[in-house]
Amino acid sequence: GEELPVPFSGFEFFQEVLPGGEAAEEAMLQDLQAWPWQPSQSGRWKQDFGPKANFKKRLVKVPEAWLGFPRSSRNLLNEILGRTVSLEGFE
Repeated sequence: GEELPVPFSGFEFFQEVLPGGEAAEEAMLQDLQAWPWQPSQSGRWKQDFGPKANFKKRLVKVPEAWLGFPRSSRNLLNEILGRTVSLEGFE
């Protein structure tokens, strides 16, 4: 089939991001679901993955018990960084 032109630039589309297929995706989802959920001010539930920012006061608060981002986020970032030239040198 003929490929359609992309109407914008700067985006890359990956069919498979994680090696290992659906099993790897399921493991990542289970890892993220295990992260604690908390109610937000709007009444919805959210997951806090790190420091809290108050943009109006320009403050950042790092929770005492913060252990870093979920383990799977590092694996995902490394996979994406290894596949794209546009993020070369990104840390």
